[in-house]
Amino acid sequence: MKTVIVSGGTVENIDLIKKYIKTASYIICADSGFDVVNKIGIKPNLCIGDMDSVKSNLDKQNVKIYPQNKDYTDTELAVNIAIEKGSDEIIMLGCTGTRLDHTLANIMLLKTLIDKKIKCLIVDSHNKITLCNSHISLSGKKGNLCSLIPITKCISITTTGLLYPLKNECLLPGSSRGISNIFNSTNAKIELKSGYLLVIRSCD
Repeated sequence: MKTVIVSGGTVENIDLIKKYIKTASYIICADSGFDVVNKIGIKPNLCIGDMDSVKSNLDKQNVKIYPQNKDYTDTELAVNIAIEKGSDEIIMLGCTGTRLDHTLANIMLLKTLIDKKIKCLIVDSHNKITLCNSHISLSGKKGNLCSLIPITKCISITTTGLLYPLKNECLLPGSSRGISNIFNSTNAKIELKSGYLLVIRSCD
């Protein structure tokens, strides 16, 4: 089951939200993510969070409200529900923006999901962010940027389809060596023996 989570971060492109929601089996809005989904006339399956930032009318919505003083962010609560529902793929929208603390926390949720063998992607107008701990296949246009950022020691990384190849190499946290690689094909592959590697496809 593919679940789309829409959170209350920065949303610059409503069409991007529409694109991913169309493919969803289940839609969860975290707090003011409901304002975005409501604007395009789509009713989510669930609204979740403390709902302190929502401006739209929540009447007739399926809402699960938590207190403001809670241990988890609204987005993590949404992720936990998606896991409970049996999702095998989760797309996270509105999960980046001016609140760097929330952005980083949402990116780190990728580790929770990959450890549960759930495919997950964070998408905004400029980035597609995923996490790799074994192998991954990527699509892109020639010239697109693809950055590899280790969040743990990553051993024996091999890439194909990227301009600056790695072959059985190691990347360590704190290194910028993997930043701004470039697709030289429409498809790329990344493999690693161990570790957690953020893979970020970006466009300015």
